[in-house]
Amino acid sequence: MSWDCATDSQPKARKDYRCNACVALFSTSCMADYSGTELEILKAAEKDDWMIKKGNVYRKTQGFWDGEPVTFRARPEIDELCRKYDAYE
Repeated sequence: MSWDCATDSQPKARKDYRCNACVALFSTSCMADYSGTELEILKAAEKDDWMIKKGNVYRKTQGFWDGEPVTFRARPEIDELCRKYDAYE
């Protein structure tokens, strides 16, 4: 499998989106010992039903996964947790 990134931006959400980083964080076997600050980040995301809410800035990466076009959207703070705890494939 291969990933080719075409664009990486931080737009403001025009509608609610599913946070792909939240999905990645909980679909891995990442059983981290989260700090108090990290737990607060997770509580805030849970309060939003793991969504990127309209009006919030988010990370948007568009590219191709095995030749198929893909858009990845993430809450920046959850994206940081995923990177810190190696939750991405």
